[in-house]
Amino acid sequence: MQKKIQEVGVLLARSMLAEDIKEAIISSSAFLSEETIDQLLDVLKKEQKYMDRFEGTLKKFQTSADAQWKKVAVAQERAAKEWVTTTAKKLASA
Repeated sequence: MQKKIQEVGVLLARSMLAEDIKEAIISSSAFLSEETIDQLLDVLKKEQKYMDRFEGTLKKFQTSADAQWKKVAVAQERAAKEWVTTTAKKLASA
C-alpha cells in the first residue's frame, strides 16, 4: 500500500492537476482505501499517457515549425542577395 501511495506522489508531481487538488490528495492518501488508491493510480497513469502523447505531438509540430522557419530564412537570404545584386547593377549602369 505504501508503495502505491509513493507512486501516486510521483505521478501527482508530474500531473497537470491544480496544486490545491494535489495537496488534498496527498494529505488524505493515508485515509484512502486500497481500491480508491488503485483507481487514483489508474487515472493518473492515463493522464500521464495522454501527456506523453501530447508532448510527442508538440515536439513534432515544433520540429516542423523549425524546418519551416529555416526555409523562410533561406528564402529571405536569397531575396536579399538578389536585391543587392540587382541594385548594384542598376547603380553601376546609371
